[in-house]
Amino acid sequence: MKHSTPWLATLCVTGLACGGAQSKDQNQIDWGDAYAEPLVDTGPERPSPHKIHGRGIGPFHIEQTIPAGWLHPDSKPELHYQIGLYADAQPLEGFAFDEPPVFVVFDGPFSKWALSPAFVEWIEEGKDPLDQPERFSEEAVRQARAGAPIRMLVLESTTVGLENGLGLGSTYDALQFHYNNIRAYMFPPLWEDPTCVARSRDIPTVHFFFEDPVCTPEPTGEVTRVVLYNPYGSTDTQVEP
Repeated sequence: MKHSTPWLATLCVTGLACGGAQSKDQNQIDWGDAYAEPLVDTGPERPSPHKIHGRGIGPFHIEQTIPAGWLHPDSKPELHYQIGLYADAQPLEGFAFDEPPVFVVFDGPFSKWALSPAFVEWIEEGKDPLDQPERFSEEAVRQARAGAPIRMLVLESTTVGLENGLGLGSTYDALQFHYNNIRAYMFPPLWEDPTCVARSRDIPTVHFFFEDPVCTPEPTGEVTRVVLYNPYGSTDTQVEP
């Protein structure tokens, strides 16, 4: 998806950079193709009607409850329930929905168990803590329906993007084109080791992940994951990264 440079549109309106907008005499410069409209490639097409926004992805908003329709018995939410571990064995649980294709993370029964002595004993006995998600699914659905808030949203699909087209498959150059205050940071290991994340203070809850072991000052490659979470306690907080 390609987007034009904003300043060029202004020049077009004023008739300064759009050939044929004004009559020209012998002394007037013919810009010709020298000022052809520059484009920036934001990555793959985004066919999903849902968009990434400052508070979430589509109908899912961080720090809000999961909309009831996605938890209706007819939707069989227990079949979408998943558990996992990331970072230094931190629990991760939630519902992996198809449309929008997002993993909706909240703190439920698995998270509580994974932080208990019983979890340590389970590991010491050589058991896989992730092999029986059905042990937690019924209680997880109950807690989600009761209003457990969304803690994090994880997107690993190219089909959903921001209104400006950014998302998985975008380059750091494309991010800079739209957010001139974006910065890249090396984080402690989350999904990858090391973890490279870019973030702009314009959209502080949206984190763009790159698989770049060097990371700073400008990551190479393309965005491989978009994660929305708010480390500041309120989605209204605007904190410079």
